[in-house]
Amino acid sequence: MKKMTIILSTILLFSAASLYARPKPKHGPFNATAASVMELNRMQKFLDLTDDQIKKIHEINKTYLDRYFEKRKDKDAMKTLIKEHKEAVDAVLTKEQLEKIKNAPFRGYDRKKKKDE
Repeated sequence: MKKMTIILSTILLFSAASLYARPKPKHGPFNATAASVMELNRMQKFLDLTDDQIKKIHEINKTYLDRYFEKRKDKDAMKTLIKEHKEAVDAVLTKEQLEKIKNAPFRGYDRKKKKDE
């Protein structure tokens, strides 16, 4: 009985250690794409986007995702890209949707503006 307890304890110890030592998930284009899709889903529900608008915004997001990756180490270029990306998405929206999105919880790049006011 003592041997069995020692063996089971040892197995449990090594299995717990191996679970803890698992590599952390990598951040990269896949995760950024998933985040982009999640934001688009929130926009769709909040703004009642048409199918055409969803397709256009999705294509814009895919384009800018690659550009963000290329410029990830240049802060000034990233600021410019964020502004361009926002303007490209805003060009797809109607005036009513633009008014409604000002208070939307998913527009991270508008939050800084609200803090300064």
